[in-house]
Amino acid sequence: MTLPRVAVRAATVAMTVAVAVAAVRAARRGRAAWKASGRPRQRRLNESVQSSASRQQVYWLCRDVRRLAQLVDPRVRVTEVDDVRSNWQIGSVACTVEITGDVPELLLSWQVADGPVPHHGRLTLHPAGTANPAGGGTRIAVQVRYEWPPRTQDAGIDTGAPDRLLRRALDAIAAQAAAPDRQPARSSGYRG
Repeated sequence: MTLPRVAVRAATVAMTVAVAVAAVRAARRGRAAWKASGRPRQRRLNESVQSSASRQQVYWLCRDVRRLAQLVDPRVRVTEVDDVRSNWQIGSVACTVEITGDVPELLLSWQVADGPVPHHGRLTLHPAGTANPAGGGTRIAVQVRYEWPPRTQDAGIDTGAPDRLLRRALDAIAAQAAAPDRQPARSSGYRG
């Protein structure tokens, strides 16, 4: 089964860019400490946001990799490698994102093994009946696990940056998906 390349890449953009931006900022402030020896610590991010948009609208926004990248950070450059892999770059930091799961209007998952901060994550879409007065809406949830280099806090590197960047990306996705004049005319359904 081949996963649709756009759907897979779109979900990975938000977290990949958030982690890449944090890594670039950390590297600029303390490159020596960033490369310090020691075992990386596993960290988890769990964030969610509600949108008045339908699951279909949010899903198709997340499948549009270039549009999603612009929401996360306008400096991000994306190059599609194949149906499940894409290269993401912001400044001098680059990584390859691989889509590992795609269930239309429900789930997108990804992993990054070669970037400065290896991670994997998933974006899930849930009905949120109270987000919209008409009874619709979507709860967008993202769970991410990543390895944070040791001694980053001792070096003055802001370890809360990934949390804030992910929150900002989710808020932008929720707002953009709910914008009525920016919705693509697409039908749901697996395109594999």
